[in-house]
Amino acid sequence: MPTTVIKVGGSLLFPGKPDISLIKKMASQIDNLGKTAVVVGAGRILRDSYLSTLRGSGLDREFLDTVGILIAQINARIFSKFLKNGIYAETLADAKAALASGKTPVMGGLKPRQSTDAVASQLAEAIKASTLLVLTDVDGIYDKDPNENPDAKKFDKMTFSQLVDLTAKLSAQPGNYPVFDAVAAETVARAKIKTIIGNGRTQTLASLLSGKAATVVQ
Repeated sequence: MPTTVIKVGGSLLFPGKPDISLIKKMASQIDNLGKTAVVVGAGRILRDSYLSTLRGSGLDREFLDTVGILIAQINARIFSKFLKNGIYAETLADAKAALASGKTPVMGGLKPRQSTDAVASQLAEAIKASTLLVLTDVDGIYDKDPNENPDAKKFDKMTFSQLVDLTAKLSAQPGNYPVFDAVAAETVARAKIKTIIGNGRTQTLASLLSGKAATVVQ
């Protein structure tokens, strides 16, 4: 059976505190999708509470990334409890073993200087997933930030090479990675994993997986 990896942006489920209503809604949809694995990000609590205070304190980037990893792992543990067969997975090997036993693994961060998008893409490659669904708070990939540029153009479809070229131009900092980062783009391009990026708050997972109101990369 084909496996879908779902990356859930932390800002969706943990916008400062757990959004239990959305967590339950999303978990229910995932339970009905079939064979899936999930990766959860750190969310606004990292940016607004920790990094806004710690930046400028002299702590290096690797340590700040580690703080983000730990928060994402906590979020993943919480989300796993709302899935019927959910189980927290600390490593890619743990996730593969969980899938083999019929569980739905949920991961957070893995290592410094790596976003949870990168974790999700590496997981998708490791388990030979058919699709990577990236849930954010925007409707897909734009040629520039739509929050700051009213004339930003949304891509309904992209090739892997277009995605790699676009993400290579974007900068990433702890707690402030772009909608999809360069490492993740290179991974899905190499493994040729169909990638769908869309709004997890306004769209259902089934709608996004059908390619509606999202950016489809293949």
